[in-house]
Amino acid sequence: MRKSVGVKNDKKDRIENFECMSMAYLVEQLGKAATLEFDNVKLKKSGSDVWE
Repeated sequence: MRKSVGVKNDKKDRIENFECMSMAYLVEQLGKAATLEFDNVKLKKSGSDVWE
């Protein structure tokens, strides 16, 4: 985890915050794992029958 707090950016007249976290997961039972490709995911538009 990396964190930088209160970096002054005079060009944009503001104080900037940066946080970064790397996470990893271990799959112990490969038969119970699944993946998906985000480009293939379709979501139904709220309140209609239209899929995006």
